[in-house]
Amino acid sequence: MGTDWAPAAVRGAARRDPGELVRLTRAHARLARALGLTLDTDPPEETDPPEETRPPEETGLPEETDHDAVLARWRDLDERLRSLLVIDLDNPHRAAPRQREHHEAVTRHGVLLDQAARAFSRTVPGAFTRNPPPSPASEEPPRDTWVEEFLDWLDPVVRAGQGLYLWT
Repeated sequence: MGTDWAPAAVRGAARRDPGELVRLTRAHARLARALGLTLDTDPPEETDPPEETRPPEETGLPEETDHDAVLARWRDLDERLRSLLVIDLDNPHRAAPRQREHHEAVTRHGVLLDQAARAFSRTVPGAFTRNPPPSPASEEPPRDTWVEEFLDWLDPVVRAGQGLYLWT
């Protein structure tokens, strides 16, 4: 089991009145984050009323901290959301691997090691200094083949007027 993006189109009834679709989508995303299925990368919507003034089914915030209860709420919302969408589960795209996170962690660790080596060298006699060579500056960011593949897969989905559904 993994996490995939699947093309999704809005059914006619939901297209005429998108309010419920918007509420379910936001609640679905919030519960998915609470379950650890996705990262919390979205800033709060400027047009959203304060969460404490909205009912729990609209905020998606778990009332209980019990994983099973939160999962049950997420599944209920997922079922309601899917009823408003036509989802193409035959054409998914696998979400980005976690090795990118590892690469970023190693890079951060390398920066810390470089800083520690330079700090050490400032406090010891010259024969004991450690001055690692600076990392070469990259004029162009490294290519991310997953992002390129994802955008190639996404282009016909967008051209068909579809959106994406995060399928876990």
